[in-house]
Amino acid sequence: MKLLRPSENEDLQINLAPLIDVIFILLIFFVLTTSFVRENRIPIVLPEAESTSKDRDDIIEVVIDADGNYIIDDKKLYSNQRGAIRTELQRAQKLSPNSYLQITADARVAHSKVVTVMDLAGQIGFSNLRITTREINPK
Repeated sequence: MKLLRPSENEDLQINLAPLIDVIFILLIFFVLTTSFVRENRIPIVLPEAESTSKDRDDIIEVVIDADGNYIIDDKKLYSNQRGAIRTELQRAQKLSPNSYLQITADARVAHSKVVTVMDLAGQIGFSNLRITTREINPK
């Protein structure tokens, strides 16, 4: 069996195109699979759920802290009355009309506070509603 040996005249070349393609594919993979966590400035203990939604769209966030205070899009309401909540929700909806309403309530808050926000959101015309939870740790 006679093997062909490269002559000394031939230049050996390394093709970098497949390597660059693999690097770009890995970069795209890491960018798409990285989760971005939106940290709250207010300490909130979230209720647990087995399934959670990970996608982020245009969101109007209503935060209800453990003391029952309302924060709508990082603006603290000084009145917990239904009229003040309604006015702020209407203002937020006018700024971004096709957005989701996301309710982030502390697990220790009374259920009636969450229902109040849900009721007002329905009256105003929000059709997309999300409630923030934390995933149950598997044991």
